[in-house]
Amino acid sequence: MRTDQTRPTTRASSFFLFLNPLGCKHPTMTQKKYLGLAYFTPEKFAAMPPDDVQKLVSQCPPLDEKMRATGKVLVAASLGDLEHWKTLRPSKGKTHISDGPYTESKEVVGGLFIIEADSPEEALRIASMHPAALLGEEGGWAVELIPMDFHLGR
Repeated sequence: MRTDQTRPTTRASSFFLFLNPLGCKHPTMTQKKYLGLAYFTPEKFAAMPPDDVQKLVSQCPPLDEKMRATGKVLVAASLGDLEHWKTLRPSKGKTHISDGPYTESKEVVGGLFIIEADSPEEALRIASMHPAALLGEEGGWAVELIPMDFHLGR
């Protein structure tokens, strides 16, 4: 049972309680995992001259390497083109599959990373090394850092 928190009251936190009903945390875990979502704005990025895109993208590998060198990055990935995305959604007891991202937004997730940090401050320091936190203002780049309460895997 959850003894360290009261029950969530928002719809979103209720959904996350559904995913992790007992609020389980590994008893020996001293580090916390954080999900980083790297966003871009497709319209802004598409409007950039090709030479500017190449110049921008060529700056990413050294920044990615600096972030990886911390030893705290568990996963880092760029996501495929939007036209290849699929959305799976339950409806009337069956899974329905549709093309493209489901959400309608100006910003789209273009990459993700998971880091393991000893504190929120350390997580922010590492996430701030990501290219989308430092570069790409003209392409609408940004990073969102989200604490993970529950995960399956290593």
